[in-house]
Amino acid sequence: MTGGLLIKLAPYRTEGPNGYLLRLAEANRLEYSDLPDLGVTYDADALLRSHLLPERGLDPTLLAWVQNIATLRQKTSRVWNMRYSRFCPLCLNEEPSWRAEWELCFYDACAQHGVWMVDRCSSCHEPVSWHRSQVVRCGCGADLRAEPSHLAPAEVTQLSQVLSRKLTGRGAADMPEPLRDLNVDQTQRLIRYLGMHLDPAGVSKSLKLSNVGRMEVSWPVTSVAAAILSGWPTAFHVRFSEIQERSGGKKVGLPKLFQRAYSYLYKGLKEPAFDAVRYAFEQWLVENWRGGLALRNRRLAGQLLHRVHWIPANVAAERLGVRVARIRRLVSEGVIDGHESYSSTGRRFLLIRKEQVDELTHADLSEVDLTTAMEYLGLGKVRMRELLRLLFPSAYRPLSEYGFPPWRISRQDVERYLAIGEGLPVLAIPEELQVSLFHVLKYWAWSENEIVDLIEAVRDGEIELEGLLNGAVGLARWIFDSQSIKIWRQRRNPELSNWLSVPQVAKLLGLKQEVAYWLVRNEFIPAEKLRTLRGCGARVSRVEFERFKESYVFATEISEALKTTSRKVNALLSEQGIVPASGQGLEKCGKIFYARSRELLDYLATLNVSLPSMDSSAINSAHR
Repeated sequence: MTGGLLIKLAPYRTEGPNGYLLRLAEANRLEYSDLPDLGVTYDADALLRSHLLPERGLDPTLLAWVQNIATLRQKTSRVWNMRYSRFCPLCLNEEPSWRAEWELCFYDACAQHGVWMVDRCSSCHEPVSWHRSQVVRCGCGADLRAEPSHLAPAEVTQLSQVLSRKLTGRGAADMPEPLRDLNVDQTQRLIRYLGMHLDPAGVSKSLKLSNVGRMEVSWPVTSVAAAILSGWPTAFHVRFSEIQERSGGKKVGLPKLFQRAYSYLYKGLKEPAFDAVRYAFEQWLVENWRGGLALRNRRLAGQLLHRVHWIPANVAAERLGVRVARIRRLVSEGVIDGHESYSSTGRRFLLIRKEQVDELTHADLSEVDLTTAMEYLGLGKVRMRELLRLLFPSAYRPLSEYGFPPWRISRQDVERYLAIGEGLPVLAIPEELQVSLFHVLKYWAWSENEIVDLIEAVRDGEIELEGLLNGAVGLARWIFDSQSIKIWRQRRNPELSNWLSVPQVAKLLGLKQEVAYWLVRNEFIPAEKLRTLRGCGARVSRVEFERFKESYVFATEISEALKTTSRKVNALLSEQGIVPASGQGLEKCGKIFYARSRELLDYLATLNVSLPSMDSSAINSAHR
C-alpha cells in the first residue's frame, strides 16, 4: 500500500537508493523507516506499482538506471555503504540530492570537487545517520551544506572517479591497467588488497575490515591503494621490494615472506579479470626476487616457471619474418601470449612468450580459425556459419582422418574487411536516423544473402559508412544512414521486406525453431511453401506474423507478469475453464500459449495483469 504518500517523486538519474528514499520520506513528512511499511522499496517494479516511476517506455533511461542500481544492490550488497551516510558539502550546495556513488564503500573523495567526503556532523560530532528527517540537515538540525571541505590527494580523487564510472557504466580506456576489466565489486576488492596487504605495516592483515563505511576507517586504505594504482606497476613493484628488504637478506619462501599479500593474489583474486595484477607480481618476481622458485610451488609452477622467458616483440617479429604490427595482431587474437607495459619515461614495451614464437608455423601467420574470425569481425557463431562461405569463398577445412578439423580462413581477407571505415568518427550512440550493423544483425530480420550483399556493397563503395560504433568490434561497428540501407534493400528485392523465414519467426518470438515450425505446421501462423536450392521451405508474411502476436499470448509472458511459473499459470487458468490453444490437436507444441479471448483478458485484469491492447478484429480472430 502507498496510500500514505501524498507527494510522489521519481528518482533522479544520478541519485542513490538511500538518498532517494530519504528525499521521498522528507517530502511526505514521514520517517525514513516508515517507507517499507508502505510498500516502498528501491525496486523498479515496486516503484512502478507505486507510480513513483514513469510508465515503461516513457523514460527508458531512468528505468534502466533504477533497474541497474537495484540489481547491483541486491546481488552485491557488500559494495554499498548501507550503515553510514557520507556526502560532499560542495555538491549538496549545487544540488540538494544524494548521489549514487556517495553510497559506495571506499568512495572517499568527491570525484567532481576533489575534496574529502564527510560523514560526521561538526555541530553534534555524531555520524550522519540515514534516519534523519531532511536530506540536507543532520539529525541535530545542522545544515550539512555548511560543513567545511578539505582537499583530498589527487590519486584518491581519481580512484573515486573510477568507482563512479564503474557504477554508471562509462568508459574505462584511460583507467590504470589493473582496473579496466573490473566491475564495482572487483574494484573494491582490489582496493582492499592493495590498501591493506601492501601497506608497509599491514602485510599480514585480514581483508575483513570492521566499520569500513566510516571515513576514519576507509581513507587510510584508499590512500595506499590509490598511490599504488596511480604509479602502476612501478609503485606495485616497489611495495614488494620494500617487503623483501625487510627480510634482512634472510632466505625466506614466498608464502612466509609475503603472507596474504602473496596468497590472496591466487586465492582471493583468482578471476581472469585480475590477470594484470598477477602478471605484474610475476614480472616483479622475474626481475627482483632473490629467493628460489621450486616446482612444488603449485601456484607458480604452471604459470611463472614456464613464462619467465619472454622476448621483445621486435625480436619475435624478426624471428618470424613479419612486422611488429602482425605480432600485435596475433597477441590480440590470442594466438600467442603477450603483455604490454610502459616505462617511467613513457616507452612502450611488448613482451612475447618465447616458446610460443618457436612453435608458430607459416599457417598460423597467414590463416585464422573460425572462432578468431568470428570474434574479430564481431559476428555471432550462427551468423558467422551462415556467412562463412559467402564472405570467404577460399575458406577450407584441411584433410584429416579424425573427424572435422576447424575451418581455416585467410587472415588477409579478414584484415581487408577490418580496414574498411578506418579514420571515420567513432560514435558512442548513433544519431536518430542512423543504425549500426550490430543493430541490423540483432534486430532486423535480414537473410544471410542480404547481409553479405550489404557488406560487399560497403566494400565496393556502393554504400558509404557514416561512422563507427564505440564498443562494438569488426563489421558490427559500422554505422549507416538507416533510410539509405532500407531503400537499398527494397531496390535489391522489394518483396523480401514483407516476408520472414521460419527461423526468423522463431528468433523474433524468442522461441526454439521446432516450436516455430509447429506453429506453421498447425496453421497458427499460415505460411507459403517454397522450393529452394536447399529443398523445400516456407515463408511467412509479416501480416500473418503480426496477426499471431495480436491473437495469442504465451504462458511465459503471463508468468513473468505474475512472477510465477508457466505451469502454475496453466493450472490457474484451467481452474477458470480457460484452455491453452497449444493443447489442440494430437501433437504437442512444447510451448503453452492462449488465445487472447475476452474471458482471458477480463480474468487477468482481476490479477492486475494487462496485456498489450488489440482491436476487436484481433480478438475475434483469436476466438476462431
